[in-house]
Amino acid sequence: MTKRKYLRPSLTLGLAATMLGLLCAGCALSAYMGYRSSPDYPRAEGAAELEIPGLSAPAKVLFDPQGVPHVRAENEADLLRAAGYLMARERFFEMDLLRRIARGRLSELTGEQPLMGTTTVDFDRLMRGWGLEAGAEQDAREVDGELRALLEAFAAGVNAGAARHRPIEHRLIGVDPEPWTVVDTFAVGRLTAWSVTHNWSQEISRLLLALYLGPDRAEALYPPRPWPGGISLPLDAPSHALPPSLVPEARELLPKAPLKPKQSPEAQSAAWLSPSLFALGSNAWAAGGGHTRSKKPMLASDPHLTHMLPSMMMQIHLQCPEWEAIGITVPGLPYVLIGHNTRVAWGMTSAVADVVDFYLEKPDPNDPARVLAPAGPVALSEQTIEIGVREGGQVKKQSFRLRRSPNGPLVQDLYPGKLPEWAPPVALHLDPGSMVDGLSRIRQSQKTRSVAEHHKILSGVAAPASVYLAVDVDGGLALFTSGRIPIREGFLGTFPVPGWLEAYQWKGFVPAGELPHRLAGPDEVLAHANGLVWDPARAPFPFHIDSAPSYRFDRIVELLKATTRHDAASFARIHRDVHVLRAERVLPFILEDLERLPERSELEDRALEKLVAWDRQATPDSIGAMLFFETYRQAGRLALDDEIPEAARTFVLEQRYSTHMTDLWFEEARHPVWDDLGTERTEGRAEIVQRAFRLALAELKVRLGPNLETWGWGRLHRLDLRHALGGKAILAGLFNLPPHPMPGALDTVWKAHFDVGHPSDPYRVMAGPVFRLIADAADLSRARWILDTGASGWPGSPHYLDQHPLWLRGEYAPMLSDWKALERRARGQLRLLPEGKAK
Repeated sequence: MTKRKYLRPSLTLGLAATMLGLLCAGCALSAYMGYRSSPDYPRAEGAAELEIPGLSAPAKVLFDPQGVPHVRAENEADLLRAAGYLMARERFFEMDLLRRIARGRLSELTGEQPLMGTTTVDFDRLMRGWGLEAGAEQDAREVDGELRALLEAFAAGVNAGAARHRPIEHRLIGVDPEPWTVVDTFAVGRLTAWSVTHNWSQEISRLLLALYLGPDRAEALYPPRPWPGGISLPLDAPSHALPPSLVPEARELLPKAPLKPKQSPEAQSAAWLSPSLFALGSNAWAAGGGHTRSKKPMLASDPHLTHMLPSMMMQIHLQCPEWEAIGITVPGLPYVLIGHNTRVAWGMTSAVADVVDFYLEKPDPNDPARVLAPAGPVALSEQTIEIGVREGGQVKKQSFRLRRSPNGPLVQDLYPGKLPEWAPPVALHLDPGSMVDGLSRIRQSQKTRSVAEHHKILSGVAAPASVYLAVDVDGGLALFTSGRIPIREGFLGTFPVPGWLEAYQWKGFVPAGELPHRLAGPDEVLAHANGLVWDPARAPFPFHIDSAPSYRFDRIVELLKATTRHDAASFARIHRDVHVLRAERVLPFILEDLERLPERSELEDRALEKLVAWDRQATPDSIGAMLFFETYRQAGRLALDDEIPEAARTFVLEQRYSTHMTDLWFEEARHPVWDDLGTERTEGRAEIVQRAFRLALAELKVRLGPNLETWGWGRLHRLDLRHALGGKAILAGLFNLPPHPMPGALDTVWKAHFDVGHPSDPYRVMAGPVFRLIADAADLSRARWILDTGASGWPGSPHYLDQHPLWLRGEYAPMLSDWKALERRARGQLRLLPEGKAK
């Protein structure tokens, strides 16, 4: 079989390539030329009024200088109807894509097209297997009463907006979108929750290593231990031993020693769904009044998501008599997720909590269609998944089998061909619960009056598992968590466990009141950056083991403590910080090995001098940053080259926190990973690092030219903001932002995430702070915010990309929430009226 490359383009680039085939019809050119000659994007300037079906009273919308809508309505139902209208007005094509991704229905729009190393059909089948659509449909059946009426009002508003402002994208591809429903809102909510579920990729990585290398070597390469760094909520409790990651009964199903290379199969043709599909993370921190100039607490938040055009987030300001909130939300969700109400400001990060497990199944020796279970053998259930595939003007069905054990769907059917043939059946197990209660709690958060009330309400949100930072006008500040955290007894949750034994079943979920939290005093600072919330070895239960390395958290805390009295300017400097703490840990070992590099060439001497002199800043012009990251990348790739097949290696290196694993390798000169299994002798770190350095220089010379002085970090570390239709040359100039150099790196405070495992374009920036917020509880109306693109989703609109230059400079726009100030500064006004009330 021919080995196939496993490229992992970002979701944006993948969708751009997927949509290319849809733009060949003559109507596409006609629609495009009509739009260029007379663009009909919604205007955020001037005054207008229009009727919205279902409104009970007039609603008023003001558009600020950035085109952000600020909405006032006489009741909450009218407010959500207006919000739905405005979201669809600006972002309906994006909303349509998000719901199709969540529901496994992308092929109904695109037909079968290449996507992220696989096809849209395989992608849809996989998303159905994860169960987001089924969960959303169940949510829609469960929701009732006032919340159902509100969600139906929101959906009606969305449909009114989509009908009045048909997106240019739908016109270009010749598709009339389906109406928005309550199911779609829950689907987008579940997609958001699923996207911050990281630990499944770490657990699969450990399984892949164990299947090829045996459990002992696998555990040496990727140990199931917490990161040795800063912790958000230190615990004053004695340390205790953690339960095992690999339990004895699971060990029996794994090879005893590394398999020889010839026993490893060729890379299969099916691709993993990228663990970095939406690349979610985040920073958030707060300083008590004892550390601020205003004497009131301050908050900063910057969620890290995939950079897309339009942005993954939308800014909005909502007010009705019952409550008022301003901030960001995902298009398709009707409430503010990060922002402030009249008394509380809050940020949110991914808790990277361990909410997914995998179970190793043991087939019944008398019947391979059955597996062993605690109560005896049970038959695998089979589900037929039907995927609609657009072919011309028709949607045809393709059918697939999905088997399930009592523990969940089989990975062999979700990802056919990705586990080696000798792997036992592996079941995916997760239980995010109902989204109905969670959405109700988010609704209640719009009107909280203190951080204590905010904690009481949002800590009960089952999914996503999140960390909240909050401050209030009375001086309160808090860090607390939410999520449906499984109770495990006798195992750690970082490696698959036997599915046939009752001992390894979940024993329920941790009560919300017992989740990590702290209501802090004015002399404290709090922060979270996807690292450990608390130390699992001192905690009453492991909230998580796998997490981000603590570099961002450590740097944020360092900078918070370095300034006596903070203000918006000092918080902004923290947002812009690009100091590479990873280099403080890893670079000394690299330099130690390179100083002993024999027979160095002139280029190698000059490059080594640059590395020694590097100031550890990841600025676009930094030669040191370029040399460090390329040497680091090559060393990690070389270390795993002899261990596992290419497809598995790509997945392991690409998963979000693979650097947690590789950073620790450098600390041991004789770590097992440095030894090449294909040779008789035992290699060490120095040999691999020296080879990596020479490979790095050769690669950079090819890509950047022979002059070392021109090898700035930003030459390869670039942001390529593309629209889903931006792959077509005729559309690129209008729909895309040309690639440009970016500051930051993997774990700098200004996170500029790239895929270190990508074989051809490892430094293209995939994700980062799509939004930044700074709020001082002394006057929430003077908060600042910025989006990575702009408020509008319409190419050619003045608000499509107008915030990007400010964002790139690390600057902000006023987060206007005072209605008198809004009246003075608004650039446009829209009156939404009940039917029959327009003049």
